[in-house]
Amino acid sequence: MKIKLYFSISIIIFLILLFPSVIFAYSQILGAKDAKGQIKKQAVDVNVGRIEEVKPEKIKIKTNEKIIEVTTDKNTKIIEKPSGKKLNENQLKKDTPIATLKTKKNQATSSADLVIVKQASPSASLQKKRRAVYGLVRSLNGNNIIVSHPIKDNPRYTLLVTENTYIKIKGLVNATIADIKIGDRLTGVGNWEGDVLVVKRIHVIPGKAIGLMQKVATGSASPTATPSATPTVIPSALPSPVISPINSPTPGI
Repeated sequence: MKIKLYFSISIIIFLILLFPSVIFAYSQILGAKDAKGQIKKQAVDVNVGRIEEVKPEKIKIKTNEKIIEVTTDKNTKIIEKPSGKKLNENQLKKDTPIATLKTKKNQATSSADLVIVKQASPSASLQKKRRAVYGLVRSLNGNNIIVSHPIKDNPRYTLLVTENTYIKIKGLVNATIADIKIGDRLTGVGNWEGDVLVVKRIHVIPGKAIGLMQKVATGSASPTATPSATPTVIPSALPSPVISPINSPTPGI
């Protein structure tokens, strides 16, 4: 299923980011040097996934296949990457990427030796809280609907439609994703799985918003108005004053 594919990709990326940290941790706390200065190889249990639940001295981790439970104790080191800050169990949050390491040198305890977590960025945390998306449909790809803000084309969001998604379109009784078209405006409500919103409900807003599509395509907020020609007023020539001759008085009168 596509959700598992996205989850697997995110886990691979997380492993790549954590690889240097795992090597460092292995050499620092899990490897013991012998007399010749060589690191002894030891069997290590590694679990990678996302935090599902945190309990006192127990962490449930969701992997791409199942949920496993890892035991911790006072000797377990919890490190935040990339800051290197030491954390306690109370600071661990659901859905945080996590990797746990435990050597098999001591079978008497099942507690993890090291826990590495990668705290989400502020923008990612905000996205987790945001479970509703409104936007204009930009493209359709299988069960994926790509939407963005009606005026700004960036960022874009991917909405994943499942068999349990309810789609409401005015005038249609049993609407499906096939009834959604590019240019439709819609709201989607669901839960985030990585960068994909798995929608439980979609409401298509009536109207195609053609003007908004044109606005984004042209990059102009409104068409430039052509100024109307201003008529030039030419003043008519004023008639020259007519000066009547004044008769001089006759001498002697």
